[in-house]
Amino acid sequence: MAEVIRRTLGRVPPPDRTARAFLRTASRFYGRVESALSPIGLSYAQYRLLERLGGTGNDGRGADPSWSGRAVSEADESLRALEREGLVQTHAAADGGAPQVELTPWGESRLLVASERLRGVVAEFTGALGESEAVGLHRLLGKALGARPGVRGPGV
Repeated sequence: MAEVIRRTLGRVPPPDRTARAFLRTASRFYGRVESALSPIGLSYAQYRLLERLGGTGNDGRGADPSWSGRAVSEADESLRALEREGLVQTHAAADGGAPQVELTPWGESRLLVASERLRGVVAEFTGALGESEAVGLHRLLGKALGARPGVRGPGV
């Protein structure tokens, strides 16, 4: 990545300039993500909740088994909004434990549409950057964010 910066700028910029450039770029990318989701009435945070509940955010292995009562309470406001919109249903647990949350058919359809729209944003990003540069950037971001081997790195 430093080589890309050198070619682009002729030298490696100071760390604070790099950090500001990263934040500007991340903000623009996040804006594109939000723009892709807003026509279907979702924010990125809501999308991630639907993704987690639907299992598509868990490497395709089904709903995330780590979705605990604590996680539900932390996401309570977003879940209530999704429930009001008919995207999720919550049920009291039979054993009195944490509430059970599941996608409705409408939530599943919105998740599919949102996933397709985000794949378009990622494809545009990867196409502009190039596959090898995108992979390198992914590795650098994982390193900068403290990712451990075997832990899923940054993603959309």
